[in-house]
Amino acid sequence: MIEKRIENDSFFLKEKQSIELIQPASPFLWELDVEIEKGGVFEGRLFGDQETGLRVGIDCEKNSIYVQRDRAEVDFSKEYVCTCQAPLSGDRSSFHLKLLCDHSSVELFVGDGEISMTNLYLPADDYEAKLKVEAVRGTVEVKQSSVFEMTSVWRQNS
Repeated sequence: MIEKRIENDSFFLKEKQSIELIQPASPFLWELDVEIEKGGVFEGRLFGDQETGLRVGIDCEKNSIYVQRDRAEVDFSKEYVCTCQAPLSGDRSSFHLKLLCDHSSVELFVGDGEISMTNLYLPADDYEAKLKVEAVRGTVEVKQSSVFEMTSVWRQNS
């Protein structure tokens, strides 16, 4: 159930520019419409700061989308740190993304479900609650960005 919707105005980012947005406590849904310059790279970061967090990116030069996990607070597996990738179909520059974030998972949907990726993610207890959007290479226009705070289905202990 959606409790609150946070709308952000559209914005342009030049190469290496970034902007931070408010990240609510989990669970939440982050929905974006982005336009990426030919050959450009877009990244969105959740649950972290400049060096940590989970990154979701689109590389128009390599025609791929990726999710990159950083280290976990508890070092339980050397395989935890990884990058998952999927090829993008066609030569396009406009993307609709949905990121559904819970306490330990992030689900990514591209378009109308043409690509979906699910990743376990264990943020540090003291993670910085900010979303970050960056034009890694080229220019990026974020035409729409909405964050929906959601009610957890798990009952809270009273």
